[in-house]
Formats: sequence, C-alpha cells, structure tokens
Amino acid sequence: MATNGNPLTDHLDLWTSALLNKSSAGRGGKGKPEAYGIRKLRELILELAVRGKLVPQDPNDEPASVLLDSARTALERLIKERQIRQVDEAELSQPSITFGLPKGWAWVHVKDIAIVQGGKRLPSGAALLETPTPHIYIRVTDMKNGTISKTGLMYISPEVHRHISRY
Repeated sequence: MATNGNPLTDHLDLWTSALLNKSSAGRGGKGKPEAYGIRKLRELILELAVRGKLVPQDPNDEPASVLLDSARTALERLIKERQIRQVDEAELSQPSITFGLPKGWAWVHVKDIAIVQGGKRLPSGAALLETPTPHIYIRVTDMKNGTISKTGLMYISPEVHRHISRY
C-alpha cells in the first residue's frame, strides 16, 4: 500500500478494474455479478478508515479512552437496571496488531463497545431481509477468520427486532 499522496488515488488501478465476476459469496451471493474493482475499493476504504488514514486526524479530538469510559459506564448502568444481562467473561486472546494506531485511538475487544449475547432464532413466520434495515442479523455463516464478513449480510424488520431484542 502506498503511503505518499492520496491513498484513494494511489490505488485507482484497483477500482477502475471493475471486472464482473460471478459472486463466490456462497448462499448469500446468489450468483449475482460482482465488480472486482469495486469490491477491492471497498476493502481499501475500510482498511484506510480502520488505520485512521482516510481523513486527517484532529489532535483536538478527545481520545478514544474517554469514549470507551462512557461506553463502559452505560453498559454497567444497563446491567444494574437489569435492562441487559451480565454476560460471563470469556477468556480473550490478544489481537494480532500489525500496525500502529493514530494518536488518541485505542484497541478494544467487541465486548468493550457492544453487548454480545446468545442468539435467538427468528420467530415462526419471520424472514430475513436482503434490504438493509437498522438491524443486522449476524449469523454463524457471517463469521470468518475471526471477523464478520460484510458480504451477504441479512437484516430483520423493526418488528422482529422488538420481538427478539432481549436475547
């Protein structure tokens, strides 16, 4: 990956080579044509965003530790008010960090910023949706190589979300 100049224009060759291939996304891809260059551009943009290189970093921004402290406080409050259940602590592995973070950023486990609970099957008659809604339904098949694949994600309606939100 080039480090000089603009990260997006340094990689124009990736996203201008939009070759249409049959999707290999498994059941969720349904064999739809997929533009290789567009997929690679999305991966590049995500990679640059995760590394803090997509936009200039503002040294006046509050550090991630402040935001994480407020997230932990909110999580503790929800547990105390019994709006969510306390989840047993699992042994967590250390992430394999391959690059430095911008100043003010922090590495965290998912449990530090989200509520991870056991799953719940969809109610009888409910269906997963391909059309995006505010509620992503993450399935075991969406988890690959220690991360969540964004290819072929499915969604649930607000009504279904209300029905299973305590799980």
